[in-house]
Amino acid sequence: MVKFSEIENKQLDPREFEYRINSKIRKIITKCLKPDDNKDADDGTINRLKEIMDKEEGDKQMVSYDDLSEIHKCLLKLDTSYDLFFYQLLEETNVIIPISNKKPELQARLIKLKCEAAAKEYKKMTDGVCLVASNSKENKKNISSEVKEIKSLITALINGVLVVLCSFYFIYKVVEYSLPKQDIPFQIIVALAASTVIAIAELYFFIRVM
Repeated sequence: MVKFSEIENKQLDPREFEYRINSKIRKIITKCLKPDDNKDADDGTINRLKEIMDKEEGDKQMVSYDDLSEIHKCLLKLDTSYDLFFYQLLEETNVIIPISNKKPELQARLIKLKCEAAAKEYKKMTDGVCLVASNSKENKKNISSEVKEIKSLITALINGVLVVLCSFYFIYKVVEYSLPKQDIPFQIIVALAASTVIAIAELYFFIRVM
């Protein structure tokens, strides 16, 4: 029997091990199973914990990985002073690694196949996710080019608006000076007509540039 952290081969599957609970955890379990200490506790949780411990007694004080996980969940519900994480509970137990009749080469191949299957499953789950680093050179290049395009479009739009406004004012004044006396409605009509033509021309070139 060894501690979980003392296992040399880290590729072994902990779900295939058997575990022996030490006296510290056994005392906590015994306390949780006392009716006087858990009057308000969930009967289902207590019954589940008792069922696992009865099974553990029948298996010569050995529990499986799944049973140990269930014990951890039950203790979290029944004992407010129990503050261990599951990996800490594993450290508190003795691990019995099952003796395998398989050849070392076959066992190594099985472990490799398990890893490959897990990798394929992970790739399948993340296949539709596009992972591009936000600080990559390609990403920065695309962002800078987009910013430049937006700036050029805004500049062209502002220039076009200024050209139309200046044209309107210029033609308005030209008509004003060419008339013997000021005629504001006529000046506005002529300036609007001319500036509209200029605006259409500016819009045409703006669309072509885009």
